[in-house]
Amino acid sequence: MLFGPAARRARQHLCTASSCCRSLVRRKPFGIIVLRQVQTVSALVVLAALSQGLGLLRDFLLARAFAITADLEGYFFAEAIPLAVTVIFVTVFPLTVLPRFVHLRMQSAARCDADYRRLLRLLAILLLPVLSAILVLAPQIIESIGSALPMDSKHVAQLVLRALALNVVGIPILSLNTAYLNARGNFVFPAAALLLLNAGALLGLWLGSSVIAAAIGSSGGTLVAVTCTYLMVRSQLTPPELRTEPESARRYSPNLIYVLVYVAMLSLIVLLERRVASAMGFGSVTLVAYATKIVGMPQYLFTMSYVRTRIAQYSRWVGLGDQQAVRRDFRRSVGVMMGVSVVCAAVAGWGGICIAELLFGGLTLEQASDFQSAIVVLSAALLPMFLNALFVGVASARVRLRFLMWPSAAQAAVLTLAAWLLPTGLGAPAATAVIACGHIVASVVWLAISRRVLTLSDSAEVIVSTERQTNLDTDP
Repeated sequence: MLFGPAARRARQHLCTASSCCRSLVRRKPFGIIVLRQVQTVSALVVLAALSQGLGLLRDFLLARAFAITADLEGYFFAEAIPLAVTVIFVTVFPLTVLPRFVHLRMQSAARCDADYRRLLRLLAILLLPVLSAILVLAPQIIESIGSALPMDSKHVAQLVLRALALNVVGIPILSLNTAYLNARGNFVFPAAALLLLNAGALLGLWLGSSVIAAAIGSSGGTLVAVTCTYLMVRSQLTPPELRTEPESARRYSPNLIYVLVYVAMLSLIVLLERRVASAMGFGSVTLVAYATKIVGMPQYLFTMSYVRTRIAQYSRWVGLGDQQAVRRDFRRSVGVMMGVSVVCAAVAGWGGICIAELLFGGLTLEQASDFQSAIVVLSAALLPMFLNALFVGVASARVRLRFLMWPSAAQAAVLTLAAWLLPTGLGAPAATAVIACGHIVASVVWLAISRRVLTLSDSAEVIVSTERQTNLDTDP
C-alpha cells in the first residue's frame, strides 16, 4: 500500500505544497514591491523634471540671445526634421520592443539578448544611409518642407540640420538601449542618461554662442548618452549563442506593420505642424515651438515617468493573464490625469504673459498676446494628450497595436486639411488651434474604441509557470 496510487498522489501533493511554500518564502512582500514602484516613479519624475528643466534653460538662453529672429526660426524648423525620423524608433521601441523583451525574458534571458543584438545591427544598416542623405541633401530637404520660410532662415536651418544629423542614429540606439534596460527593471539610469542631450546643447551654446553650436552640443550629448547606456547593456548581456531561433524575426511581422503605419503618421504630424506654423507668418514657428514645449512639459513628465513604467507593468500583467489588474490601474490613472491636467492648464493659461516676458524679455504687444493665446489654446488639449499617451501604453501592452493607426491617422488628417485649406498669415494662435484640434480628435477616436482596446487579446497571453513567476518577482 505504501507504493500504491494513493501513496503516489500523496507524495505529489506534498511536493506541490512544499514548492508553493518555497515560492512564498522567496516571493517579495507586496508592500515592498509597491514601495519600490513608487520610488521608481518618483525618481523618474525627478529626472524627467531635470531633463525638462535643462531643455527649458536651453530654450530660455536661446530666446534671450536671439529673440524672434531668423536664427531661432531656422533652428526650431530644422530641429523638427531629425525628430520626424527619430520619433519612429522612439515610439516603436517602447510599444513593441519593450513588451517583447519583457515576454522573451520571462522565457529565456538568452533569447532577449539575441533579439537586442539583432535589432542593434538592423539599426546600423537602416540609419547610416539616412544620416548620409541628410548630410548631403540638407538644402533640398529644407526647401521641400519649408518653402514659406525666408531665405536667411532657410540657410540657418540647413546648417542646424547637418549639425543635428548625428541624432538620427544616436537617439534610436539610445531608445533601444532604454527598452532593454527597462525590460530588466532598470528605469532610473536610462532616464538619467537623457539629461546629457540637453546638457550637451547647453554646453555648446555656452562655448559657441550660436544656434549651430547648440545643435552640435546636442549631438555630442547624444553620443555620450548612447555610449553610457550601451556599456551598461553590454555588462548585462549573456554570451551570444551560436544558434538562435529563426521564428524570432517573424514574430514581429504582424504588429510591426501597424506600428510602422502609426509612427509614419507621427512623423507626418511633426512635419505638418512645422509647415502650418511656417505659413502663419514670421515668428510663428518660434512662438508655436515655445508654446508647445511649455504646455508639453507636464505631458512629457507624465509619459516619461508614469506611462513608461505602466507599459512594462501592463506587459507583465498581460503575460500573466490578469486583465482585471490592467483595467483597475487604467481607471485609476485616468482619475489622476484629470486632476493633473486641470491644474497644469490653469497655471499655463494664467501665467502666459509672465512666461513670455521671462523668456524673450521685450516682446511687442502683438507677439506677447499671440504667445499667451497659443498657450491657452494648447492647454485645452492637455487632458487629450494624457489620454492618448495612456491609451497607447495599454494598446501596446495588450498587443492591440492595430488600434494605434486610427487616432494618429485622424490627427494627421486634421493637420493636412489645415495645411491645405487655412489661409496664410493668421499667426501663432491659429497654428496652435490646429495642433490642439488634432490631439482632441485623436482622443475622441481612442474613446470610441476604448472598449475593444481594454479587452484582453488571447494571442497576447503568455503562460508562465509558477516557478518562473517566482523568479520574476525575486529578480532585481
